[in-house]
Amino acid sequence: MILATSPHFSVFSSRLCRFAAQITLLSLPLLGVSCTKKEQNTDSSQTTSPVSPPPATQQTKPTPPKQAKTPKEIDGSFSVSGEQMIVMPGQGMSAIRFGATPETVRRHMGTDCDQKSENHCLYIDKAVEFFFEEGTLNKILIHRRNHRVPNTKAPIRKFGLFYGYIPPDIRPGLHRKVVLEEFGAPTRVEKLSQPTADGTIEKHYYDGIILSYDRLGNGNIVLSALEVIPSKTAKDPYGVITKKKIEDTPLKKYLEQ
Repeated sequence: MILATSPHFSVFSSRLCRFAAQITLLSLPLLGVSCTKKEQNTDSSQTTSPVSPPPATQQTKPTPPKQAKTPKEIDGSFSVSGEQMIVMPGQGMSAIRFGATPETVRRHMGTDCDQKSENHCLYIDKAVEFFFEEGTLNKILIHRRNHRVPNTKAPIRKFGLFYGYIPPDIRPGLHRKVVLEEFGAPTRVEKLSQPTADGTIEKHYYDGIILSYDRLGNGNIVLSALEVIPSKTAKDPYGVITKKKIEDTPLKKYLEQ
């Protein structure tokens, strides 16, 4: 009570109040600056590291299975079966002779045709075609492996391996030089103005047979087709048709039928 009424205390009290007020006023801007900086730091962190929104759906579409590409061409088969066919110019092929019916041809071939019509019978893997006129055989066409099969849509089929020969051992794929040495010179040569799709460039004509040749990609010229046609005067390899030296040929059993 004494201090409260003292003049010295009154002066001290008033000074103390003014000092406190000044401190309060000075501290307010600092507090404002501190809050402002804190808010700015918060906003800056949100701006530099945005949170990506969650995806609309977590489900993924299934990947469709890959489909195998269909080849444009199917190469001919190398597989062979049965006994070798012996081609006889002017006569036919083994037991299949000119004048045979389609049923007889299919029976000797051991299976039905891959392509068949009234006048045509074709075997893809055996690489041979038979042509008929008035119901009887009048032409045989033999192909080298990988000649294109006619009348086939994509993928294009190709002929297989012909299992046979012209005596002594002339087969599709043999070099032209070897064929000429073995079979002799043709009576006529037809050079094609343009190679065919299979590369055929020329045909050699003989009595009872026409031999075609292809030029391969490496430049070699090889026997590509044997077209056997009827003839009573055709060349007689090994004396088979005239039955000379029959014992020395593989055709004995066919000539005895």
